[in-house]
Amino acid sequence: MNEDDLADLLGPHLAFATRRMFGGIGVFQDGEMFALVADGELYFKTDPINREAFVAAQSAPFVYETRARRVETSYWRLPEAAFEDTAMLAAYIDGALAAARRKRASKPGVASTKPKRTAGGTVKMRSTRTGGQGQAPSRPAKPRKES
Repeated sequence: MNEDDLADLLGPHLAFATRRMFGGIGVFQDGEMFALVADGELYFKTDPINREAFVAAQSAPFVYETRARRVETSYWRLPEAAFEDTAMLAAYIDGALAAARRKRASKPGVASTKPKRTAGGTVKMRSTRTGGQGQAPSRPAKPRKES
């Protein structure tokens, strides 16, 4: 999955920005990372509230290994059925965004989820569910290739 694939899949559902991270892609809305692409797979943020849906769908967490140990993250692979069912995909997106916001709210000293402005500025985000435009910190998006 690449940035164009993300635009096709997620673009009709929400505004988002991407950032290259550790050989993968972080997916953000309003400064919150709610998804990541690693090894060509799309993973969504989970917590105890929304993780059960991923477990029930027989999904799996994103796992990486360090020299000392194996690390299981809170990001779980999007179930295959959600790629074909837009209502199901929307539910997974909403759950991942809520999990990311709950995580941020649980951190001490975090008063706001407003996007941070970076030296590189902000970029216009893709279309939102309400049809509006938003701003989010990110590197400028690559131009999309015409099909």
